Amino acid sequence: MEALGLIETRGLLSSIVAADAAVKAANVKLLDAEIIKGGLVTVQLLGDVAAVQAAVEAGENAITSLQTLISVHVIPRMHHETSALLKKLPLQEAAPAKLEVEIQPSPEAENKPGIDTKPDYSTPGWKLENLEKMTVLQLRQLARANDITLLDQAKNIKYARKSELVQAILAKDSNEKKEK
Repeated sequence: MEALGLIETRGLLSSIVAADAAVKAANVKLLDAEIIKGGLVTVQLLGDVAAVQAAVEAGENAITSLQTLISVHVIPRMHHETSALLKKLPLQEAAPAKLEVEIQPSPEAENKPGIDTKPDYSTPGWKLENLEKMTVLQLRQLARANDITLLDQAKNIKYARKSELVQAILAKDSNEKKEK
């Protein structure tokens, strides 16, 4: 299980010193040094429980002489929804969400083991919640596979944001339903 270690300091200098001491002391990953208003900085560390505890203690000891330590805290078994609060650790990495895109292998792939199958993006009837779970790359592939153009004709799919892609896909889907 992964743990989250937090070291809150006053000032960027002491947070850098604390982060450096922490990552040198134990096998932890430095997620971020989040700068908060008023000169407060929170260093976020991720790793095994024992490693994070050792790293936080080392970071705390490194900045005691600077007298800028606000607080330290270790969350031993972080819930996957709590990890969504961290901007460097998306929710999908902590607990993979299921994409409801069915994979339909081609007849050739069924006969040949070892061939990678890709999702079949040709089926209309997409739902907003399923599209929002997809990555931007998957949405772009879906748009290209179905000849979907963006609502803003001047913009290329290559440069479209997730919200623009979702709107364009849903618009095409509703147009197809109206035609039937």
